[in-house]
Amino acid sequence: MMTAAVVPVDLSCGPLGTRCRLADELAGVPVLRRTIARLRASQSLSGVVVIVPPEQRDAVREMVGGATEVEASRHWVAPHREICRASRIWSPDSWRGGIGGLSWFDEDAAPAAWAELAAHRKLDAVAIVPAAAALVAPELVDATVAHHRENAETYRLTFSQAPPGLGTVVFAPSLLAELASAGQPPGAILAYQPDQPQPDWTGKPACFRPAASIVEARGRLLADTHRGLRRLERMLIDGADEWSAERIADALTREWSSGPPEPPEEIELELTTDDPLAGHTTLRPRGEPVGRRGPLSVEVVAAVAEQLHSVDDVRIVLGGFGEPALHPEFGRIVNTLRQSPALAIAVRTSGLVGDELFEDALFNAPVDVVIVTLDAATPETYVRVHGVDAFERVRARIDRWSSMRQQRRQVRPLIVTEFVKTAANLADMEPFYDVSIRLLAGGVIAGPSHYAGQFPDLRVTAVTPPRRIPCRQLQRRLTVLADGTIVSCDQDFTARQPLGRLPDQLLADVWHGERAARLRADHRHGNLSEWPLCPRCEEWHRP
Repeated sequence: MMTAAVVPVDLSCGPLGTRCRLADELAGVPVLRRTIARLRASQSLSGVVVIVPPEQRDAVREMVGGATEVEASRHWVAPHREICRASRIWSPDSWRGGIGGLSWFDEDAAPAAWAELAAHRKLDAVAIVPAAAALVAPELVDATVAHHRENAETYRLTFSQAPPGLGTVVFAPSLLAELASAGQPPGAILAYQPDQPQPDWTGKPACFRPAASIVEARGRLLADTHRGLRRLERMLIDGADEWSAERIADALTREWSSGPPEPPEEIELELTTDDPLAGHTTLRPRGEPVGRRGPLSVEVVAAVAEQLHSVDDVRIVLGGFGEPALHPEFGRIVNTLRQSPALAIAVRTSGLVGDELFEDALFNAPVDVVIVTLDAATPETYVRVHGVDAFERVRARIDRWSSMRQQRRQVRPLIVTEFVKTAANLADMEPFYDVSIRLLAGGVIAGPSHYAGQFPDLRVTAVTPPRRIPCRQLQRRLTVLADGTIVSCDQDFTARQPLGRLPDQLLADVWHGERAARLRADHRHGNLSEWPLCPRCEEWHRP
């Protein structure tokens, strides 16, 4: 069976829309050349082919040298490319995840180009490897290809649950042709479809199962973002060129427990604590329990944006414990953040308020995602959980925003609805999710939190693992309240565990400061008695 590795290259930008780093050097060797060299060590591939847009063919040939085949395709840009980017931005460190449940191989997917290449070269299978996968593991590629050959008569797709950049995904050319004809990203095959429910593909022979340490590892092994490039640099300094796939995965896991990344992956900004559901909703702290704060000044937001000038993979969420739409300068804030290198901007809103200026900011900047905290599938349930009869009003606003996207023919913002699962709305969960998948970019179902004992416990079932580990949020997320206080996490709605304050301190000084470092160390050693919230918190296991 003839199987070639296909390496998609686009010099204009990376798969997530960040700066292309394929010519950047890692330990003295350009990223793209490292990827190709690793693939040439594979025993199962009949060749390595770089596929590019026609106008980039000469430049890429010069980059890779004469020994590497470079093919151009006029089918380079797939119709779903932008929506895949907007979706995957929110889960770049996992093989699958983000809005719509897409996978890493959707980020720069071009099924028509891949199918054309397979037909031209008479290939039986195509193994896709990202161009920035400078530590792709040849033995994992070989194992995935071998697994595909064993199951080729039944399954035309073979993937593994490995971190992005460590392995490959293998397609039969006939499947690529069908995907191209349907205008569908490959990962949509694996995603839940309410009209065609089926067992998850990770339980089928199409999924190659590597060692548990690889499956459980989290981290982007692609040199296409600031964080990814730095991660690969550190690993190569430690000798990763000689490591196995399992050892690379182990290093990823150790990285998450050794210290915070630089800077945080995600920053949540609370713009105000004003909220139309204050005093009514039962699902999230609002109003009197939170207190009055803000509004957050535009100057503080500008300071945050300025301090992100050297990175391109930080996500910003405008949310907190109030309604962002009620901030008097919401438009200025969004525009300020949009002009920064921030990878993505999300807005979490009740959908109950928002004037024309608010909508203009959402669609003209644009923001990347609007998350509407709907929490119900019927008017009756909405009243039960939120205390006001406004379900139809919120649904009408969601429909209006969806229509605006279609009329403007723009991908962003993606519209997503959120559902906090409790006994009061449990019967609505399945219809809520199915409607969200059919009509919107997706739905998010979350468990309720008692916020370390500060809020009623509304859980249907406790899912906290029996053995405590250091809190994951402390390594990746940072929350800024509307008065500028930086708190330990998004459970601290009354600032009982402050870490610092903006604009009096720099964001980086707080994130890497003595108090934050002590909190992380106390979590590693299980010494939580000095912290008022952490001992009672049960959200430490969530990503």
